[in-house]
Amino acid sequence: MSAPRGPAPRRRRGRPLRARGRSRRNRLRAARCEKRRKQLRHAAVRTGSAMRVIGLAGWSGAGKTTLIVKLIPYLIAQGLSVSTLKHAHHRFDLDQPGKDSFRHREAGAREVLVASARRYALLHENAEGEEPALSELLAKMAPVDLLLIEGWKRDGHAKIEVFRAANGKPALHADDPTIRAVAADDPAAAGPLPFAHLDDVAGVAALALRFAEPVERALSALGGRG
Repeated sequence: MSAPRGPAPRRRRGRPLRARGRSRRNRLRAARCEKRRKQLRHAAVRTGSAMRVIGLAGWSGAGKTTLIVKLIPYLIAQGLSVSTLKHAHHRFDLDQPGKDSFRHREAGAREVLVASARRYALLHENAEGEEPALSELLAKMAPVDLLLIEGWKRDGHAKIEVFRAANGKPALHADDPTIRAVAADDPAAAGPLPFAHLDDVAGVAALALRFAEPVERALSALGGRG
């Protein structure tokens, strides 16, 4: 007769090693995300509750608008309120021919304010050749945590340069000390300045919050008053 068999070895309980590895990676990833969120919140409040501003400047075609529309929901997801201020060509118009507001302007109204329960828009007609200064426009903005300014690349507020090598244009930061960092598709374009890749939304957001300045300081640099 064969010797009696001993008790069957106990099967180790718990999840397979591969599942435990995935779980650990997920926890580490969640911890890194939470750390980044805390850093962003800290950066947003470290200068107090006043609105802070940062410009995104660069040559046409560099991808400023594309980057901003990625930054806005990312920053909002971190609990920040965000507004934007964008420079446009002098012929732009938000109104439509035939609409009542358009007819008001066509009749000669200097300002037309259109309002509903959802939103309002103030249409102001500048006198010929009287484009308002950036400082004047800043003073009109309602307070938020962060105001992103697109355009006005030659003005004196703090800016991040948006650079794309395929444009074939020179970098702006070599001749502009108000450019604090560079978002580009090539790290070499940043030179000695802090850098984030154009596709790294979290990295660009961190730079924006790091170098954003209180609106009062921006107004002072632009020659305006808070």
